[in-house]
Amino acid sequence: MVIYSMQATLFVAAYFLRFESDLTILAFVTTFFVLSITIMQLAVRSGWRLRDASGAAAASALSRILTVIQQPKLLPWYSYLAIVSALTVYAALIVLERPHSAAIFAYSSSHYSPSRSAFW
Repeated sequence: MVIYSMQATLFVAAYFLRFESDLTILAFVTTFFVLSITIMQLAVRSGWRLRDASGAAAASALSRILTVIQQPKLLPWYSYLAIVSALTVYAALIVLERPHSAAIFAYSSSHYSPSRSAFW
């Protein structure tokens, strides 16, 4: 929730600073990030936590899925799967686009007349 609040703050600030000089915007962003990093460092040094990892949260379905996904022996397989999936989607988009392009090419070449060309 904290990260979303920070993002919303930056979004609202960008709206209000849209007509300001670059130096003002740079000063605001620098101040914002220096304060953010300072607050996070103070939280780490004091040992502050948003919440402890309880047994119920640690055993959630999402944490179990992430534990399985992050196993080093499975990462190459997931990478290959992602590459093959992306290439398949890309190839499907190219193939689905092909008839439309071919129809335009056929139409344009059937209506082309050398007598209308500027080079003849």
